[in-house]
Amino acid sequence: FSGTSMAAPAVTGVAAVIRGYFPDLKAHEVREVLMKTVVMYNKPVVMPGSKKQKKKVNELCISGGFVNTKAAVEYLLKK
Repeated sequence: FSGTSMAAPAVTGVAAVIRGYFPDLKAHEVREVLMKTVVMYNKPVVMPGSKKQKKKVNELCISGGFVNTKAAVEYLLKK
């Protein structure tokens, strides 16, 4: 599996962890934290649905990187 079929549950899981530790956060604040704490990845990856075609992550998604639970929680602990 690839693409949004895998990204959506991964991001939802991280959002759930964040809301578990910080239940007073609003949805837009969770999104902000997730966007600020992604791990940037500049190497080409195989496009979802393709076996060979490659693109950079920032061409495939808004954040340009991968969600990072540890970075998100650490970011909020420093706030």
